[in-house]
Amino acid sequence: MQILCFQRIAVDKDAVCDFTKEDLAELARQLVFETDAHPPMRLEADGYGFLLSFWKYPKGEALSCVVSLSRMLIRNRILGWYHMQTAQQAEEADDKLYHFTESASCYIQAAEMFPEDDEYHPYYLKFALEVYWGSGVASRRECLALCKRIRLSIPKMAVFGRLRKSQRLRDGHLAVALVWERTQQQDLLEGTVTLDSVI
Repeated sequence: MQILCFQRIAVDKDAVCDFTKEDLAELARQLVFETDAHPPMRLEADGYGFLLSFWKYPKGEALSCVVSLSRMLIRNRILGWYHMQTAQQAEEADDKLYHFTESASCYIQAAEMFPEDDEYHPYYLKFALEVYWGSGVASRRECLALCKRIRLSIPKMAVFGRLRKSQRLRDGHLAVALVWERTQQQDLLEGTVTLDSVI
């Protein structure tokens, strides 16, 4: 119910919702906890698709939820989104740092719930990269490591992603990371930046 309420607000800014972002984050934490507390018992018999459907994907969605509505990609990035919002509103530098770090961590964990050939794998890595870019919590080395993971996963997911309506939006989103990576590599070669400098 809470998620549907937040989806409605994502589409209609004038919609009213009785739930807060803390409610949504708590719901996501409960989903992650329940998923971890009840691991699959018969993976060999049920197969990898069963594991993805009932364990990996729900946990990945809780860590970083992306919902498609009305032909638009609406991002309700639950725990990653929650920590990003909290960091942006925090007044103390330590609180900002903590929540930005948690946001990036949630997005990376969400990406790792999906196979490398799933379109959400590089997409969530790109969200983590955006947190790094905008927060000052990561070095150029860490950002370039994420860019490399994104670049290496794109050819794997391209085989399955061609039929998606959201392909153009997704590809444009990921292209930003690839362009940034090339620019940074050129700057490193020219010696104008270092790997250890914070973005």
